[in-house]
Amino acid sequence: LMPAVQQTQTLKETSHENLEQQLQAINDITISHLKLCSEGEGEGHLIKQILKQDILNIYLAANPYLDRELISSALDLSVYAHNGHTRKSGIPYIAHPFQVGYMLSLMSMESATVAAGLNHDAVEEIEDKRRREILFTASSRLGMGVLELIMHVTRIVPQKIKDAIYDYSEFERWLLDRMNREDGTDIRID
Repeated sequence: LMPAVQQTQTLKETSHENLEQQLQAINDITISHLKLCSEGEGEGHLIKQILKQDILNIYLAANPYLDRELISSALDLSVYAHNGHTRKSGIPYIAHPFQVGYMLSLMSMESATVAAGLNHDAVEEIEDKRRREILFTASSRLGMGVLELIMHVTRIVPQKIKDAIYDYSEFERWLLDRMNREDGTDIRID
């Protein structure tokens, strides 16, 4: 593991003249694969698996030390969480987390950080039942450490979880406690 300052310096020193083109290529790959999903009859799942494999290979080319299994699971969760969502521009929303994961891979971040980056907004702006499902899936498939990272960079007001129509469990209380300092201020990134 590299200290954050060294990782940032490594990113600065790495030639990223084509970073914008590389990020656009991720958009293009995502759009073309998902277009095939909508056109294919019953082949959508297979095409999404091919998309996931293509994105995983891009990440591994940028950072061969990534944990293939963890990143694969994180990609699965991100694709599931953003299924059907689009940006205002019409681009499938999943392209954004794919780009975030790519940039983190270029920075030689550890696998847990890349996995969290892929799911940094998976629980924002969704109904409570789905949010709960995604949180539990993240904890079981990605681990509590990754889930904690996700919650620290997720822009969701803790009150939204408290005000949910369901009784929140010990697990959810733990998440709320981790998201707030003792003085009640939110510790997540602004």
